[in-house]
Amino acid sequence: MTAYQPLKNCRNWALPDHVTIKLFSTLRQYTPGEKEFSLPWHSNMQAQEVLNILKIPDTVERVILVNGRYSESDKKLSPNDIVVLFPPMAGG
Repeated sequence: MTAYQPLKNCRNWALPDHVTIKLFSTLRQYTPGEKEFSLPWHSNMQAQEVLNILKIPDTVERVILVNGRYSESDKKLSPNDIVVLFPPMAGG
């Protein structure tokens, strides 16, 4: 795996073959300083690779949304997908 290289200061619509990553709440501690950033996309990329790149341990509970839909970590990503990660929420 290559070193983590977020694409900064770029307008997402101008980037070919990327995925946008958004992290919320306690998961923001794993970001490179931004709450939203992009990573280069490649064929066969899965949501799990995003977790690995960000070094989010498997023990950390999280919800994964890809393009607004609940997804498992083995979800294959496509260019221009939006991956949102946040901790599970409970309410009453």
